[in-house]
Amino acid sequence: MGRLSGDVGRLIGRLSEYHMGERLASFCDRYGLDYEPLPREYRVDAVITGRHVVALVEIAETGEERDVEQLLDGAVIYERRKGVKPHALILFTRAEEPSERIIRLCEEHGIVLETSPKRIASRLAELDEEMAGEAEETSH
Repeated sequence: MGRLSGDVGRLIGRLSEYHMGERLASFCDRYGLDYEPLPREYRVDAVITGRHVVALVEIAETGEERDVEQLLDGAVIYERRKGVKPHALILFTRAEEPSERIIRLCEEHGIVLETSPKRIASRLAELDEEMAGEAEETSH
């Protein structure tokens, strides 16, 4: 019984994360950003790109230390494979109140900890706009 409930719990967690990803993807679309799930070897769930911005996202039910580690590893892997250093690392969690430890860990590593897919998309769209403005200034 214990093992079955563990499997069911994992499945429910995966479905929840999938649903969170779908919601995030639809907000990204509204803000003119691309949401692309990444293959397993990248260690993170997805990359969100605009005209300039590149952000990696880890989707987690609650947000744990390993999610932070995966984001940090993912950033290194992504940069090595794509030749682009991500501008933002995002831990997207459903936990209304993430643990103090996770909050501190994210702050230490410059990871954005967020529970709202709309806020993630709007912040990245703003960042993309700022970067577009900077790119224009340097090209003149």
